[in-house]
Amino acid sequence: FPSHDRKEVGTQLHQAIQEHIELNEVKVETQYVTEITNALKSLMLFKKECPHIKLQKAEIKLTSSTLGLNGTTDVLANDGQLCIGDWKSGKCGDDIKPPIYDEYIHQVACYTKLYNEVYSAEIKKAWIVTLAKDAIAYNLREVSQEEIEGSFNEVILPLLKIWKYTHKKESA
Repeated sequence: FPSHDRKEVGTQLHQAIQEHIELNEVKVETQYVTEITNALKSLMLFKKECPHIKLQKAEIKLTSSTLGLNGTTDVLANDGQLCIGDWKSGKCGDDIKPPIYDEYIHQVACYTKLYNEVYSAEIKKAWIVTLAKDAIAYNLREVSQEEIEGSFNEVILPLLKIWKYTHKKESA
């Protein structure tokens, strides 16, 4: 897939998951029928194998005036405690599960910190689910509070500082 197509598959998948969570229905009207259908079947497998993770609300828009950041968290869930979830789509290829990359941890850490700031919450963990587009499979990774704090403080905040510095120079 060219990168534009990968992005479009991801966007359409997020919309389908949001419909499933909020309306308990899904319509697959896309030119990427196979990829979206596989990913949705992978979601159903995840839900069947992880019934303790209850999906509550999808696509929550967040804005931090303190950090100057905006984001949209994929899902608020509860597995005995509130947690932030992030959906990814990927290919298994020759593996039995699609991969979870380190940058996904940084992204979900940022969403968790944003959510906590905006809603005065104390969410202490997150998870990442990569749904396969080329098979019916998923990969689940829980992200601990220690990982959230480390990723946010050691990766996100320095990157934000660089971004603000470079954009301040451009606008001067």
